[in-house]
Amino acid sequence: MATPRTDCDGALYNSMNFLFATLEAVVILLGVGVIGFALVARRVVPGAALKALAPLALDVALPCTIFSNITRHFNPSLIPGWWRLPLWWVLFTAAAFLLTFLIRSLFRPAHHEEFAATLFYQNALFFPLVILPRVCDENMPCLVYLFLFVLPFSAFFFKTAPYFFKNSTPSNGWGHILNPAVIATLLAVALRLFDLHTFVPEAAYGIIELLGGMAIPLLMLVIGGNLYIDFKQRRKLPVAEVISFVAAKNLIFPIVALAVLALLRPSYPLALIILLQSAVPPITAMPLMAERAGGDKTVVNQYLLAGFAASIVTLPIMVGLLGLLYRG
Repeated sequence: MATPRTDCDGALYNSMNFLFATLEAVVILLGVGVIGFALVARRVVPGAALKALAPLALDVALPCTIFSNITRHFNPSLIPGWWRLPLWWVLFTAAAFLLTFLIRSLFRPAHHEEFAATLFYQNALFFPLVILPRVCDENMPCLVYLFLFVLPFSAFFFKTAPYFFKNSTPSNGWGHILNPAVIATLLAVALRLFDLHTFVPEAAYGIIELLGGMAIPLLMLVIGGNLYIDFKQRRKLPVAEVISFVAAKNLIFPIVALAVLALLRPSYPLALIILLQSAVPPITAMPLMAERAGGDKTVVNQYLLAGFAASIVTLPIMVGLLGLLYRG
């Protein structure tokens, strides 16, 4: 006779589903990145070509996938508090900032500028973009939540990251604030708010969605290729310093986020996005930003590679724990 499944069994079942779905997404992402790594390593694609592919991914494909997802799935009447999502990002970022400097003060790393900057700025979009569809119910517009939540991130990153490095000269330009991804988000939201999205021809949507389909594979190929270039320039850091970074970025950040989410209990899509923002690896643009700001690019590369490698294990576990918390 079969043993009835208890509530505890059901919670564990849900949690394991989330864990394996996230693991699959992370493996897919890193698998495409490894292909990009290998293509550049074997010189099938020259490293210089990445400079041409990156704008195609960031300025064309990514805005297309943002625009198509929001115009197709964003319904203001069904998400009455949608405008609060960027405000949640502000609260998350403020908390992450405080936690970053608390950890830096406790760990006292030798490369404190690089440590703090790489710890603070997360891979806000690319990892969640692949993971969310696998762990959200079909009737939850999780990608819409994501795009609205991270709306201020890119402008914030390019404007504030140089301040982590004492030798930097911050830019006063507006180019990174009104970038194509931000413009696509604002335009798509405006079309939905005023019901103008119905005037966009289906053929135009088809073109946009086709271009948007390139975003994730192209981005990960570029990231993988850049990681190979950075890998060649790496410098061996003390193992203790790398372990400290992984402990902070891949464990302490998401564990603190889980504790806060357990207290606040926001809606599941929002909680999932907040957890992912705390648990994903560092932003891949950090080595370039560190170099421009007078920091040590090779140190940032080491942190970045360690964070990516550890996320294969830590990220699925954290999402599984959130599933246990919310779906148990």
